Amino acid sequence: MLYFFAIGPADQLPIWFKAFFSLAAIIGLGMAVVSLAKVFRVMVTPGDWKVSVNDDHLLWETAIPHQDFPMQIPLTDIEQAVRLETWRTGSDDSRYVDTRFELHLRDGSVRTVSQETAGINPHRVFLALRDRGVPYQLLKRDKTRDRSSSAPVIVEVY
Repeated sequence: MLYFFAIGPADQLPIWFKAFFSLAAIIGLGMAVVSLAKVFRVMVTPGDWKVSVNDDHLLWETAIPHQDFPMQIPLTDIEQAVRLETWRTGSDDSRYVDTRFELHLRDGSVRTVSQETAGINPHRVFLALRDRGVPYQLLKRDKTRDRSSSAPVIVEVY
């Protein structure tokens, strides 16, 4: 649209600039269409984000199926729930935190719960698990001073 009203009629602009601007506009339009398609897919999905924690099971359903969801785990199989916060320093000396939620199972496996695909705040679900007797820990790892530090420190047991 901008090309037709502003760039196209401008005779003083070189042809290479007009071609470059046209290509950029087409790529931008394509990216917008892809983003809108993803939003539309989420909006029309018939499923629902729902978590149920009862006396014997954790049932976590998502509107959009994912490799980790839906999940159904007996509470007796969950050894502990862990929230791991890793403090890091950016290239501009800014500090940021990476937060990861994990379910450690009795068979030794670890199920990572992604905040983006879970649809529901994992912290709230882990607090509900705690109320049902599953230990819940907050571990912090400070990599702002020593980037090679990999040992987490138990900060809080919920």
